[in-house]
Amino acid sequence: RMLVAAGVLSDVGRRKLSAPVHIRIGTEVVAGLSACYADVPVGKPLALVGSRGYLEIAVNQGNAQRHFTANRGETVYLEW
Repeated sequence: RMLVAAGVLSDVGRRKLSAPVHIRIGTEVVAGLSACYADVPVGKPLALVGSRGYLEIAVNQGNAQRHFTANRGETVYLEW
């Protein structure tokens, strides 16, 4: 398990993300990383490493804050 604090993922973190990963926020889980938003249907959650190296958790054409009922500072867990 790895707890990711706010900030850019290190090279070590990026290498580990190449293994199967689950991102957990509260009781919700996103399985795996997507390469782009279009990898999932509209309204479905996804996670990806953005161009600046940050882990992004989103909902395709939706609102991740509402979907996950998350607030600023919410703990996000990476499990592999």
